[in-house]
Amino acid sequence: MGLLSGLEKFGLGKQQEAVTGISAGSDKEEKKVEKKKEEPKETDYLIQKNFVCPVCSRKFTAISVRGTKLRRMDPDMDLRPRYENVDVLKFDTIVCPNCGYAAMGSYFEPITPNQIKRLKEQIMVNFKPVSMGEKETYTYEEAIERYNLCLLSAMVKNVRLSEKAYICLKTAWLYRDLVAEEKKKEDVPKEKIEEHKKQFDAFYKEAYDGFTKAISTEHPPLCGMNTTTVEYLLANMATYFGDITTAYRFVSSLLQSKATNPRMKDRCLDLKDQLNKMKEQNKA
Repeated sequence: MGLLSGLEKFGLGKQQEAVTGISAGSDKEEKKVEKKKEEPKETDYLIQKNFVCPVCSRKFTAISVRGTKLRRMDPDMDLRPRYENVDVLKFDTIVCPNCGYAAMGSYFEPITPNQIKRLKEQIMVNFKPVSMGEKETYTYEEAIERYNLCLLSAMVKNVRLSEKAYICLKTAWLYRDLVAEEKKKEDVPKEKIEEHKKQFDAFYKEAYDGFTKAISTEHPPLCGMNTTTVEYLLANMATYFGDITTAYRFVSSLLQSKATNPRMKDRCLDLKDQLNKMKEQNKA
């Protein structure tokens, strides 16, 4: 009797005749199948997290980032954070799909009774509940929509200027990456790209003006940033808008300050070189 005898009842009687031992078919000619290692995807770093809205008390879910899997990279010149394989910025919002209340993760709660009252009267009463479905990720445009809802809620809540400026800054960063993404595609109209570029400028300017005022009217930290970080951020933004005098002032102050760490000073020196080139170009 063969090793596979008794398989007739399964209709596999003929197969046992072709097998003489467990080593059969394992000769040297067998090719090993190597599994191709899959590249990490953004969704590998995301989870669905449960929330309870402090305004309408309804339960909902939103996409969040697995903090334990993150690997930080060097930020952009203006400190826009970067991580391997996932854009954390897109997921730093919590939006209630039932009443429209929205905030960045750090500011979703606590919330005062007066703020809840205003949110119900000015947002919830007009908001059309939406089904966001079980999305695996957010596009840049979807993420920007969520930040816009955050800004609206922040204005209704009458939060500190620095918080509103921070929302504008993050929205601007998303627009900047959206523009970069669209430029790589041949089917995106130039008019659309140009409109998104204008939106970047508008939000970046709001953030610049907001932090410029907040740094002299609010006590640090501003949205988790100490004075040194905010001044460096403003120096970069001033450079972008061609306000060379203001940028020089911040850079000089940071280079002379003992509170500025060596890495930040290196960034300031790079920025100073950029400012020197701009100054020379303006003379030409």
